[in-house]
Amino acid sequence: MLIAVLSNASTYSSMIPERYEDAACLWIMESDGMYPESVYTKTPDDPDLFQREIINYNVEAVVCGVMTEHEFEPIAGAAITRFNGSGLTVEESVRAAIYNALPYITDFENGSGCPSNSQKTECAHHALQMAI
Repeated sequence: MLIAVLSNASTYSSMIPERYEDAACLWIMESDGMYPESVYTKTPDDPDLFQREIINYNVEAVVCGVMTEHEFEPIAGAAITRFNGSGLTVEESVRAAIYNALPYITDFENGSGCPSNSQKTECAHHALQMAI
C-alpha cells in the first residue's frame, strides 16, 4: 500500500509540519517494507507538485498537516484518505497511518467540516471513500 507523507526535510526523522503548505518534501512510502518509492522536494516554480504526485501515484492515504481548500479538494476528490500527522516523524506517521491511528482531515481549513462524529460515512468525501 502506498502512503504519501509530507515532511519538513528528507530524512525518516523529519517532522510532519502543522500545515500542508509548509512541507518541504513529499514521500511516497511503500508501507509493506517501510521504504520510499519516491521522494520529491518542493520547488517554487511548481507549487502543485505534491498534490499532483499524490494523485498520480494513486496513494491510499496522505499524512500531512492542516490543508487549504486548494490542497484539500483535488486530493479528497480523488478519494484519498487524509490523516493529520503533524508533530510526528515520517516513520511514526506511516506506522500510525497503517493502523488507522491518526485523526482524519475531514475538511479544509475554515471549511464547513464533516458533520460526522464517527468520521466514516456521513459526508460526501467519506461516502465516496467507503464506496471504493
